[in-house]
Amino acid sequence: MTTVLKQILDDPDGMLTIDEARSVLRCGRQTIYRLGADGFLELVKLGHFTRVTSKSVTKFIKGGGRPMTSNRKVWGGKRD
Repeated sequence: MTTVLKQILDDPDGMLTIDEARSVLRCGRQTIYRLGADGFLELVKLGHFTRVTSKSVTKFIKGGGRPMTSNRKVWGGKRD
């Protein structure tokens, strides 16, 4: 088990850096920000730092890598 996953399990109310969230979700930096802007992940600004809540990462993973509900158009113009 990776250190970041252990951190999420030990403290589900904690926060992850963008790079830690990238590591868990295996995606790029812009994807993390896009998921936050689209409401799939909860991003929190702390001064000039941005953090991702562990709870939102867990919820995203449990949802199969997609949001539980969404009105956002996805590739090809189809809705979730």
